[in-house]
Amino acid sequence: MLKQVYGDDTVTLKTVYAWFLKVIKIVSNRGYIRRVRSHVKQSGFWFLLHHNARPHTATLAKRFLAQPGVTELSHPPYSPALSPLDFFLFSTL
Repeated sequence: MLKQVYGDDTVTLKTVYAWFLKVIKIVSNRGYIRRVRSHVKQSGFWFLLHHNARPHTATLAKRFLAQPGVTELSHPPYSPALSPLDFFLFSTL
């Protein structure tokens, strides 16, 4: 069916499976998640801002956050139009 739509530019199923396996190997590597800037890593004190986006609620992310030594801080719900990173824009309110 895809071949009919995209013609010769269609990616083979074998290629899709190869990409999928490559991504799974990268994501399942705990060292990949722990990579942070060296000066932050040396301090041992850093924050990871996440929300309910699909990558943040994945099983692997939940397992990482459930480890000893990882503390989750909840924040109140906010408008999807305004990210917590944009709060500095309204410092006078």
